[in-house]
Amino acid sequence: MRSLRVRSLLACGLLILATLGMSIPAQAAGHRLTVEVVSSPRADLVTGGDALVRIRPGDADDVTVTLGHREITDAFAAQPDGSLLGLVTGMPDGHSVLIVHSRHHGAAVLHLVGHPLHGPVFSGPQQLPFFCETTAFGLAPASQPFCEASTQVSYVYRSTAGTFKPLADPTSVPADLVQATVDGRQVPYLVRVERGTIDRAVYEIAALYDGQAPDPLRTNGSWNHRLVYTFGGGCNVGYHQGANTGGVIENLFLSQGYAVASSSLNVLDNNCSPVISAEAAMMV
Repeated sequence: MRSLRVRSLLACGLLILATLGMSIPAQAAGHRLTVEVVSSPRADLVTGGDALVRIRPGDADDVTVTLGHREITDAFAAQPDGSLLGLVTGMPDGHSVLIVHSRHHGAAVLHLVGHPLHGPVFSGPQQLPFFCETTAFGLAPASQPFCEASTQVSYVYRSTAGTFKPLADPTSVPADLVQATVDGRQVPYLVRVERGTIDRAVYEIAALYDGQAPDPLRTNGSWNHRLVYTFGGGCNVGYHQGANTGGVIENLFLSQGYAVASSSLNVLDNNCSPVISAEAAMMV
């Protein structure tokens, strides 16, 4: 009799919620709505004002996504695994609230904490002085303490001679261009190289180029949606940005469609701090 009474009260409660137009919890609908950051280890480690966010279940016609008072539903796209994936941009440093409403699966809330792109996030106070070396990478001169410089994009291609050559115009097709093999497909071996500054380090990201920058929201293209991250050895006390990374123009990885990334503070001979190296890698 007690269990019957409990079930009756629960049914009445759900009926009242539905009558009032309130969301029935996700568990009651049979599926739990979840929302998570996939571009950083935790939601409180967001950097640079943006974050890649995944929503499950992923029905674009069923959900509404808001960041504070701003609706950002259109930023999300359906993925082959049944989720929604979106790049949330325009977040300030500090606390932000992302809310997902679903007609069939209730609601979910994600509390985000943003940090500036020049850091720090968890490594502690940044040492000074800290000498900038952006010009060693072809970037504009920078100044202390953050050593920030505008992002630049350049292109190279793999030639029949087995070397990488610079390419001023990525829309042109050099006569000695070779093909790369990505998941069994032949694609032009053109490489997009991005350089900029993150966490007071100079970072580099290289990936095959099909006319667009590598985008996790796209399911096709030359990028295989996997990343190789390189590091450099040594152990030296450094008060400088560093003039080299772990290297990103790597034929072994690029030829198979991997993106390759690194930063100057991932080379311990520039700054022998595994904590700073971990922070820089996370942010890149």
